[in-house]
Amino acid sequence: MSGAGAGNQIAFAGGANDWIFAIYDIVDIYNTTTSQWSTSNLTAARYKLAAAATAGQIIFAGGVDDGLGVVYDNADIYNATTSTWFSSTLSARLTCGAGTDSIALFAGGVDLTGNVKNTVDLFHANSYTWTTATLSQARMNSAACAAGGKIFIAGGIDSLGQVSNRVDIYDLVTGIWSIDSLSEARAFLTAAGVGTLAIFAGGGDANTTVSSKRVDMFNTTSGIWQTDSLATARTFAAATSAGNKFIIGGGTTLPFSISADIEMYSVGSAGLEEATTKDDFILSPNPANAEVVITSRKTDIESVRLLNTTGALIWSLNGVKMNRVDLPVHLMSEGLYIVEIISTAGQRSGYKLIKH
Repeated sequence: MSGAGAGNQIAFAGGANDWIFAIYDIVDIYNTTTSQWSTSNLTAARYKLAAAATAGQIIFAGGVDDGLGVVYDNADIYNATTSTWFSSTLSARLTCGAGTDSIALFAGGVDLTGNVKNTVDLFHANSYTWTTATLSQARMNSAACAAGGKIFIAGGIDSLGQVSNRVDIYDLVTGIWSIDSLSEARAFLTAAGVGTLAIFAGGGDANTTVSSKRVDMFNTTSGIWQTDSLATARTFAAATSAGNKFIIGGGTTLPFSISADIEMYSVGSAGLEEATTKDDFILSPNPANAEVVITSRKTDIESVRLLNTTGALIWSLNGVKMNRVDLPVHLMSEGLYIVEIISTAGQRSGYKLIKH
């Protein structure tokens, strides 16, 4: 199923029950003011549909009923202010969506014969009209989000069945498209916008046998990408934002496990609590592979401790009184670490370090 919120209402629509081979047209709507639920119906029962919200409208677009052999181009639009429905038509069945104050965008997908789409449909809320565009690369199972006056469509599986690192970016002010790249090609990832950051997390390979911890963050103000790491590698997860928080939960930790965990990150000016260049010390490179060097800008380094995310000590160095320390990367497996540094002046600093 899919879900989105606008105004004081949150709607969840469609979906399937594989145990009884049922496809649903049900929409459950929750009113956050009255704390009451109500129900409605889509124009057609379907699953794998996309959802997005814009200007008080919640849109459920596309979808499929492979039991009937039908790919839907339906777009069901719910006005959260008047609690009324409006139906429309897409140019193709699309699988990811994102909304802003004025536009909802749906992109990519695949039909029942396996043709991967590069179609983009844009719903203009003020006029209730649609326009179309094309992705730079046809793909399905991508993730989309909006941040800083831009809409991003990232990753997915291309027409050759390969995972993609492509990012298509639509500028809402200029109407111009541009392209960029994720640090790691993957599909089935999640996305959410938090302030000026567009965040893409998790995902996996095309065969759904490998999950990723990777987080890519694009700062729409500086135009700079950063990377981070989830505590748990996960595919088919869900993500959203609330205030300055990025929240990701559920999904599969491939190839066999299903996760009930939720991870929540506070987003600061440097990303997901990232602190790689404080005033006194620099960790570089970060993320790391073959080497990590700590250098001092001011006072010398007195001691260093390397810990994993459970707080267990991996390595330490004491009484060095140097302005450079090389961390023992060979002792570190892939994942997230904490580096604690104490200067000769007694200042204590903590840093997050990712090993690829």
